[in-house]
Amino acid sequence: MSDKGFCQPDPEEAAAVAARKKKEDLDAEIERLKKEYEEKQRLKREKRKGEKSKDKEAAKKEEAQDKEDETAQNDKVRSTLVQPRF
Repeated sequence: MSDKGFCQPDPEEAAAVAARKKKEDLDAEIERLKKEYEEKQRLKREKRKGEKSKDKEAAKKEEAQDKEDETAQNDKVRSTLVQPRF
């Protein structure tokens, strides 16, 4: 047997097979990550819905407290501003 390339695969074909396998692996990984992300988002939405139904009143109180804090902060800023003298 003097032909050295007799049992060796064609380099172009081997590269094409390797590229196709790599692409398939990446596609499978992308699909897995998409499903995982969608599941996390679904759980997050369900959690928010559960919290909203339980804590509507608490949320209103918190929102009112935030408004009061913001008003107090604005009043404090206004009072610390130097009034122009004429």
